[in-house]
Parts: sequence; structure tokens; C-alpha cells
Amino acid sequence: MTDVVNRIKADSGRIDGVVHAAGIMDDAPLLAKTTSSVEQVFSAKIHGTKVLDALFPDGETDFIALFSSSSTQTAPAGQIDYVAANEYLNAFARSRAGGETQVVAINWGIWSSIGMAADAFAARTGDTAAPEFKLLDVPLLDSTAFDPA
Repeated sequence: MTDVVNRIKADSGRIDGVVHAAGIMDDAPLLAKTTSSVEQVFSAKIHGTKVLDALFPDGETDFIALFSSSSTQTAPAGQIDYVAANEYLNAFARSRAGGETQVVAINWGIWSSIGMAADAFAARTGDTAAPEFKLLDVPLLDSTAFDPA
């Protein structure tokens, strides 16, 4: 990754911002999880964030946006490792507060028809159609849906 960052800087100059949107979800009951499956979930979010921290110390870039998940508030069954990985991103953002680089963790909810949650919904139900959404009159939120599973 150091080589990649150095090549980008050599070709384009300073890197103004970084978006970290990697993630893996592996739903399973806690006692069915293995060290390997948990590590795979941790790898994308936690270890990826540690790499970005090393590559972009405070002031090296204007912002780092981390794609966390609303699962840190809802704690869905079978996702203890995913919830922990996302909470790490939230904690990392808090730990970098007040620095030159603005670090934010965005707790995304379920996206309409795309993303890991939509894939998990389709796998559970066999339904590839998006859940029904209703419009909201709430700042920054256009719609919401409910997945009864």
C-alpha cells in the first residue's frame, strides 16, 4: 500500500481524501463462528483501518471517511464480529478527533437493493427485490424499511 500511495502522489500530487468502504459480513450464531471467519470479517475493516492510519498520519490528507454500519446500534444476531469491526471504526474516528485530518465514521444503514445487507436479505429470503421503503421527512434520511428477519 505504501508503494501505491507513493505512486499516486508521484503521478497526481497530494492525496486530498480517503474513503474506506471495505467490508465482509459472515452471519452465523456465535458458537458457530471460527477464529478464521472472525478474522476475515475483521481484516477488511480493522486491519484496513490500521493500514490507513499508518499511511495517512494526522495532516497527511484532508479527510478519511470510514464506512461503518448502523449495526453498531442495532446489534443484529449473528453479526457480533461485524458489529465489533464497525465499532472499531467508530472508535478510531473518535480517537482522531480534533486533528488536522478530519476522520469520520459513517454508520450506514441498509441501502436500497445494493450492498451487504441487501445481499444478506436476498440470501435469507430468496427475494432479490428491495424491501418496501417509505418516504420520510427527516433531515439526511429519505426513506426507511424494515426487514422482519
